[in-house]
Amino acid sequence: ADLVPEKYIAESIFESLCGKVKGRKILLPRSDIARKDLVELLTSDGAIVEEVSIYKTITPNISIEELKDTISKVDLVTFTSSSTADNFAKLLGSEIRNLKAASIGPITTKTIKSLKMKLVCEAKEFTIEGLVEAIVGYYKK
Repeated sequence: ADLVPEKYIAESIFESLCGKVKGRKILLPRSDIARKDLVELLTSDGAIVEEVSIYKTITPNISIEELKDTISKVDLVTFTSSSTADNFAKLLGSEIRNLKAASIGPITTKTIKSLKMKLVCEAKEFTIEGLVEAIVGYYKK
C-alpha cells in the first residue's frame, strides 16, 4: 500500500491525502450505502472521484424465531459497520436493547447508541484485530 491512514475512517483517509489530490483521478470501490463524506472531502480538495458500488448491503432473509433463539444463547454481539447494526435492528426490533454490543469504531458506535443497544466496548484500532482486542479487554475486567 502506498498509504495507510492512522484510523480506518473516511476522515483519516482524507487527512492523509489532503493537499495531494488536486486534479488526480481517484476510484473508490465501495458499498452501495457507504457514507459520502470521503467523496465530498476529496472533491472539495480538487480530486476527480469515481465511485463504484462493488457490493450491496442487504438484510438477510432469515427466520426471526431462529434468530431470536440464537441470540438468546450469546453474551455479546459484534458490529463491524453501521449497516450491520441497522439491519440487525430491523430484524429484531426493540429486543436489541437487551443485547451487549461491541463496535469496530466510532461511526458504528454512534449507530449502536442511536439504536439504544448496550455498548460495552469499542475497538481502538478500527480493524477486526482491534475489535477482538477490545472484546478480550472487556471480558478481562
